[in-house]
Amino acid sequence: MANSTQNTVGIISTSIQPAGPFTLLTDGCAGLRLAPAASCLVEVHFAPTAVGFASGVLTFGLDDGSVVSTTLDGEGVPEPTLDLLPEVAGAGQTVTVFGTGFPAGSTVELTQPGDALAHAITVDPNGTFAYVVVILPNTPTGPALLAVAGQPDQFADVEAELLVSSRGATTDAAALRSGPSSTSHR
Repeated sequence: MANSTQNTVGIISTSIQPAGPFTLLTDGCAGLRLAPAASCLVEVHFAPTAVGFASGVLTFGLDDGSVVSTTLDGEGVPEPTLDLLPEVAGAGQTVTVFGTGFPAGSTVELTQPGDALAHAITVDPNGTFAYVVVILPNTPTGPALLAVAGQPDQFADVEAELLVSSRGATTDAAALRSGPSSTSHR
C-alpha cells in the first residue's frame, strides 16, 4: 500500500474477503503509520481450490475509520497431466507423451526410463505438448516412470507409468517373406 495523501496514515488492519483461494502470507502494513509518499508491503498467496476464475478484495482499515481496498484476481487451472501412447513398449519402440494443463509457452523437462538426460520441451500456447521418446535398449523391463519436473509456484512433478516390455522392436523374417507369392512353371 502506498500513501498518496498529504497526511500520515495509520493502518489498523489488513484483510482479504471472502476467505478462499487468496491468503495473506505476510503483512508488512498493519500497525504502521505511513508518512506521505511512503509505502508498505503485503504478500498474498493464491492457491485455487477449483478450476476457473476467482476474485477477492484486499482491504486496509485506516485509523481515521476509512478503508482502502483493491481487487485480487486469479484463475484456477487443471493440474497438468501426462498420457502415453502406447502404455506398453519395449526397447527400440517409440512412445508418444502427451502433456496437458502446463503453463503456456513454458519449457518443461521430461525424463524417461533408461536415459540420464532430461529433454527440454516447449509447451504450446494451449498448455499442451506431444513428444516422442524411444525406449532405449538397456531400459529395465517392468513399470517405469516418465516424468516432468515440477516448477516452483506453478505445478508439482507430473508422472505417467509406462510398462517396459521384454519384447522390443524386432523384424520378423517370416513377416518379411509373406505376401503374394508367385510360382513359375516351365
